[in-house]
Amino acid sequence: MGEPYFSERISGPKSRMQEEIPESAWGGIIAAIKSSIADGSFGYRYPLTCSDGRGPYGCDEEAFFLALRGDVPEFPWRLHLYESPPRLVVLDALEFCHQHIAKPIEGSYHSYFGHTHLTFQPEEGQASFRERINQIFARNGIAYQLDEHGRVVRLLPEVLQVPLTSTEFQTGDTYLDEAWS
Repeated sequence: MGEPYFSERISGPKSRMQEEIPESAWGGIIAAIKSSIADGSFGYRYPLTCSDGRGPYGCDEEAFFLALRGDVPEFPWRLHLYESPPRLVVLDALEFCHQHIAKPIEGSYHSYFGHTHLTFQPEEGQASFRERINQIFARNGIAYQLDEHGRVVRLLPEVLQVPLTSTEFQTGDTYLDEAWS
């Protein structure tokens, strides 16, 4: 996550107990998705392809949203600050975005069409997206996090985090004991 802001340095991080996605966090999520469309990050899976056949140069926004709505049907066609979808829809959409994002790397400039061709680095793009979303979650006290596999996980309350993660369960059932170890 990015460097802490002044308020976090003085007062510490917010407690991450919030389960709903407040308007402030929804705005940050919209900005993260829109900027990833604009810089071509989703062009990794939904490319605008040069008509000369030289490869992708951006993101096909319509194809991206069609695919997103195909996987997450309740996601809105257009992103509006005051029309936040339900929490589970937002969290599913973030997992979708993580699966389909990559860092765009600028290649050759195509002067005739006025665009730059792109190649992609998925791991770097996913890490950057994950960091941005996790920062939004943390700054808004949201009890979720995108893990390294792009899955949204619910964070335990701080008072339970250490006791539950450090406890070894001995139920006598091999399957359960393995699941909790």
